[in-house]
Amino acid sequence: MSIRELVVSMLKIETRLQVFERRYGLKSAHFYQLAEKGRLSDLDGRDDFFEFLEWRGLYKLWLDCRDEYEEAITKTPDLLTVIHSAPVPV
Repeated sequence: MSIRELVVSMLKIETRLQVFERRYGLKSAHFYQLAEKGRLSDLDGRDDFFEFLEWRGLYKLWLDCRDEYEEAITKTPDLLTVIHSAPVPV
């Protein structure tokens, strides 16, 4: 994926993550940390349990995109190359 595509993907994911953050009053990073520590099982049986699984999956996807973005940036020779390779939105 290009750097631009990664940024667009991350922004789309962030928009979806914000829905969960507003609904539950918890930042995605903190929710994900709790889920990784096994605290998600504490929520088993709730009507919204599958929303929590979606939230966790979306945040994991965002982390993967971020890691790929960071790697792509370190391999890019200079900022002008990145800027000039991005199409200008119309």
